[in-house]
Amino acid sequence: MSKLFSSPLLGVFIARDSGAKNAYFCTEKSQLLDDLSRVSDRRMNIFAFGPEDILWDEKKILGWFPRNHAEGSVQKVDFPAVIYDRFFLSHDSNKANKILVKQTRDRFLDLGLRWINSPAVFRVTRDKWMMNTIFVQNVISTPKTELFLNLAQLQDAFLFKKDEQAFFLKPRYGMKGKGIFRLARDFNGHLSMRGEGRRFEGEVAILDTLRECFAVEEYLIQHAISPPRLKQDGSTVPFDVRILIQRPKEDWEVVHLLGRQGGKDQATSNISGGGEPLLFDQIGARLDWPISMSELSVRLEKMALSAAVALQKEVPEVRDIGLDVILDQQGTPYLLEMNAKPMLFFYQAKAQGNGVSPKDKEIFVTLYWHILENLVQAARSELHLD
Repeated sequence: MSKLFSSPLLGVFIARDSGAKNAYFCTEKSQLLDDLSRVSDRRMNIFAFGPEDILWDEKKILGWFPRNHAEGSVQKVDFPAVIYDRFFLSHDSNKANKILVKQTRDRFLDLGLRWINSPAVFRVTRDKWMMNTIFVQNVISTPKTELFLNLAQLQDAFLFKKDEQAFFLKPRYGMKGKGIFRLARDFNGHLSMRGEGRRFEGEVAILDTLRECFAVEEYLIQHAISPPRLKQDGSTVPFDVRILIQRPKEDWEVVHLLGRQGGKDQATSNISGGGEPLLFDQIGARLDWPISMSELSVRLEKMALSAAVALQKEVPEVRDIGLDVILDQQGTPYLLEMNAKPMLFFYQAKAQGNGVSPKDKEIFVTLYWHILENLVQAARSELHLD
């Protein structure tokens, strides 16, 4: 290996982008690689790769290095000392691709490589029922949640009982807010449902949609918390909070609190589904409630640290997570779920000034570089280098 690769290798496991100029990365991924390399300052040699780049027989990888790398963009290198997993599989990914990605992760696990958020972390956080069980066992406030294996079970036990006013239906293994619906009953007992950018009225339309959902996977019922609402243009809109928390060394650090305003006819506030991000200090002026934003920050950070420690008990290698939290009218936080692939590209885009004011851009620039520094430090900590 070249002397330029004398530092440990950090491999970013990531998907190819069709139509990208260099046949591999879109601009934001290329920029991420450059930025990670800049933060690392040669303490780690950072490259990206996908399943297609692995030469298993040779125990080598065709690594895609940053654009400013001295030896050029593509080099054959040893397996990385640490893998940072940023490979996203969507619901519509084909079966063969899902199998290939799973096999790749499993083979690297068998080789004993280190990870920033290993496949074990994703298996736990993707399973909303398992996560709910962890929250309950560790006395972390979360909405009452039940698991249903089929629509008949759900309908008989819960769905059309008149004493329930509002609740959420969530796929057990869902991601990015997909497949989530909010059902609510008005004062006349009429049931309606919204989600996926659509609204459904009446039991027949609702049952037809849910029948399609249960044909794919199991669903959870999560009893709705009545949250405070943000003032907007003479009306109000729902919101929740995303907390980014990282473990660069031994201790957890709450990096950022981000508000998320719900999108039209969406059951969630996921930014990928039309939700609007809000800096946390922008929320207070649009709320009428009994606690200060500083007190709320303390409550949220305390919950985040407790949840991270609880997850670490199950999967000790966890390093980087996002928490979705909803608040009730008194400002009490309830943990909805945890995400093992926090929205790194969102912070990257905001740091570049996309959709934010110059003042807010400065905030996101500081946050973005701090997040990357923590990731590089986490990789070094996995190798006991610092």
